[in-house]
Amino acid sequence: MPTSTTYGADGRLALLYREKTDNERDMYVVVMDQTGAVKPVRNRISGTLWNIPACPMTYFTINRARPGYVAAWPTKGQVYFARLDRDGRVLPPGEIKTPGRSGMRNGLLALSAPDGTTLVAWKNLDVLGWQLYDANGQPQGGPGSANSPGGGAAGVALADGRFLLFP
Repeated sequence: MPTSTTYGADGRLALLYREKTDNERDMYVVVMDQTGAVKPVRNRISGTLWNIPACPMTYFTINRARPGYVAAWPTKGQVYFARLDRDGRVLPPGEIKTPGRSGMRNGLLALSAPDGTTLVAWKNLDVLGWQLYDANGQPQGGPGSANSPGGGAAGVALADGRFLLFP
């Protein structure tokens, strides 16, 4: 089962994974202290339920953001994202459906700028697609895309608040 991990600003490790109990394929985040002194915190972050009696073989991502993390994942081929607090709880406005579609084993990316702007990018059929969101989770402009062979998606948030994608 694939996972995605990142360290928060406070040094705690956040682990994003897809649950498989009873074929419920919901997304969860576990945030844990490196010392083991504090019990790990586990939160379901996906609001769109997915019951499937097989492994969907999808990729997902979590990255550090202010005030905690940003995560993106596909459910039933549709790409979603959410901003999370430092304990991995979903922040308002909650799970956000993007215009993105993703197939099996295709890359996803969620990056956050210092001002809270978020870029979500996805791969599907040799095309890299993306959508920019403001700090309130509202789309900024329309989605973009570029031809991009392969299944991966990569990019960075620059210090000046811009994003750089690598098609």
